[in-house]
Amino acid sequence: LVCGRLPAAGRAALEAAGIRVDHQPDRGAGTLADVIDRAYRGYNLALGAGLTEMAGKLFRIGHLGDLNELMLLSAISGAEMSMRDVGIDVVPGSGVAAAQEYFRGAQGMGETRLAAE
Repeated sequence: LVCGRLPAAGRAALEAAGIRVDHQPDRGAGTLADVIDRAYRGYNLALGAGLTEMAGKLFRIGHLGDLNELMLLSAISGAEMSMRDVGIDVVPGSGVAAAQEYFRGAQGMGETRLAAE
């Protein structure tokens, strides 16, 4: 199922980048708001802030209900670049590579929807 593959690939990307859900950047590094702002202003990437009890703890990838594997890889790349730009120590490409490998090895490759559908 496509919708199950995308969240799993996102989790693989976070783990590969060494980012935990409770990750707090080192003192002097940018804040979550800085990452969101940099992504938007620097890379035209819509990252949303966490809502309610998750406010200030995470960002969301804005997709308006339409997201596929390559769109997710682009968003992960933009998030990595934005985090590095504001001083958060992330190995460039680590999250993207993990998501790529997840997609390549995930079951259901033949069930991926076509853009023309």
